[in-house]
Amino acid sequence: MRSRSFAALVATAVAVAVGVVAALLGRTDVALAVVVVLLGSTALLTVQVYRRTGAAAVGARAAGREVGRLRKELARRESAVPTATAVHRDAAAARASVAKLDDLASQIGELREEVTAVHSLAHAARPGKLLSQIQALDQLRDKFRVEGPLPDVGGWALDPTELLWLIDEVERRRPEFVVECGSGTSTFWIAMALRRNGHGRIISLEHQGKFAARTRAVLERHELSDVAEVRHAPLAEVETPRGTFRWYDVEPDSLGPIDLLVVDGPPGTTGPLARYPALPVLHRALNPGACVLVDDMHRTDEQEAVRHWLRELPALHRAGYTNGNSEVLTYG
Repeated sequence: MRSRSFAALVATAVAVAVGVVAALLGRTDVALAVVVVLLGSTALLTVQVYRRTGAAAVGARAAGREVGRLRKELARRESAVPTATAVHRDAAAARASVAKLDDLASQIGELREEVTAVHSLAHAARPGKLLSQIQALDQLRDKFRVEGPLPDVGGWALDPTELLWLIDEVERRRPEFVVECGSGTSTFWIAMALRRNGHGRIISLEHQGKFAARTRAVLERHELSDVAEVRHAPLAEVETPRGTFRWYDVEPDSLGPIDLLVVDGPPGTTGPLARYPALPVLHRALNPGACVLVDDMHRTDEQEAVRHWLRELPALHRAGYTNGNSEVLTYG
């Protein structure tokens, strides 16, 4: 019990006792005074109790309202849980669908590349052209003593006449660093020429992992991995003076200085002007006097890409070599 309440109780008991004694002794005036004091004290105590009780009631009502608000908020959040779960489930399903569509698009792209390869082979198989290709391939084989299976020629690859010119160029220029957009047959023959030169290195960019692995296997079989690297570089968005294109995801600073650039990828099926970004991305990595060989110049997109390069890069010039399917440019 609080000290104030105890003192009030004692005082009340004393007052009652005084009033009783006064009444027994016939002192009604004293007894009446005591009664008045007791009534006043009781009234004052009642007022204090009422005030405290009222304040407690107000606090209780406020607490009740807050509890009600918290209950509503809890119910709202509990009702949102199934909705969030459903959204998460829908998002997961959407991601799975996108992955399937990406896989399907990749398969379609590969089929288109196969069709392109068949058309290229048909073009190369014309009687007059086929004879020159066979002669060029024989000359390539005579240049190097190659043991084991040779990589395929034709299709997406540079044809033998282009390869022969390219190998002669490697032997004449003796480049320190060669970069090739697209890997395959040319990677093998350039690496053979670099090894015979006794110095130089080639890096080939390949956006499809399976083709990168295939070319690496050929290089390893012929012990060329010390002079040739196939870098898997999936296509990513790059900014150019003509807007955004999808091109190899590679850091240009890791490729220079370039003495010979072979532009033979990515395939035209990956988008319009697929090979245009090569020079906007890599021109700063080119050495003065660098040589740029562009394949598939019989196609409109490659012709247009070269026109854009010549307009945008004053240091780039036509070298005068073309065989109808390839063209050589010089930088600086």
